[in-house]
Amino acid sequence: MGHFKKIEIKSLNTCLEDLKTEGFVKHFAVNENGLHEMNSDTYYKPGEFKVSNLFTIKVEDSHTDNPMLYAIETYDGIKGVLSNALLTRKEIC
Repeated sequence: MGHFKKIEIKSLNTCLEDLKTEGFVKHFAVNENGLHEMNSDTYYKPGEFKVSNLFTIKVEDSHTDNPMLYAIETYDGIKGVLSNALLTRKEIC
């Protein structure tokens, strides 16, 4: 992974809005076929994308592992986000 920029603690929505202004507008999921761009039939294999930034989402009053939010860029120029958990409570990143 490359160098990540330091980002102040913000709400999850603010993090997503900031990423959106940087062009991270797509949403990804991972399944047995690879990294899936959710609004298409496009899948990416390792080496076809990079993690541009990584955020740990602090979930208040949680005793479990904190979810992660990944800013991802694909080799063909798609920018989007991936989270390893459903974020439904009050979070900060």
